[in-house]
Amino acid sequence: LDIVTTIDINLQDLAENALLRLLQENEANMGCVILMEVQTGYIKAIANLKINQKTGVYEESYNYAVAELIEPGSTFKLPNIMVAIEDGNIKLSDVIVTGDGSEEIHGMTVSDVHQIDDGVVTVREVFEHSSNVGMAKIINKCFENRPSMYIDRLYSMSLNQPLGIEIAGEGKPFIKHPSD
Repeated sequence: LDIVTTIDINLQDLAENALLRLLQENEANMGCVILMEVQTGYIKAIANLKINQKTGVYEESYNYAVAELIEPGSTFKLPNIMVAIEDGNIKLSDVIVTGDGSEEIHGMTVSDVHQIDDGVVTVREVFEHSSNVGMAKIINKCFENRPSMYIDRLYSMSLNQPLGIEIAGEGKPFIKHPSD
């Protein structure tokens, strides 16, 4: 009688059905959803589905949302832009050239899904359109000669630490430091 959950059964049902519909529409292998109440941090819904290759049916067989260590992708753009702006290196109105949506930076090709407008956008638009090229150029411009400062700022947000959620299997984030 002492187990308390913050899961809302109605939101859980909504999250599971929305995830299933989108997985089917996109013929995706797997997906997960975490719905958090911003004011409290309570998890209101958590859904994980993966297609069973033998049956072709989506099922919940593994908690990807908690246990899987994957690159955070576009969700990591927010701390990136926060660091650049808070350190006074860039303003939302500054212009970034994203060109045709593909750029070689330090020997690696960074690409966007498509070109944004005419390829000349503001920092705000880089974030709004989730531009990989724009974000890479912003971080490169702001921290190219100070990579340790950039990583230290991310560490100061505790992004290299587990959240400490009470669900078994939580992974430890890994953000490599230039001194490594």
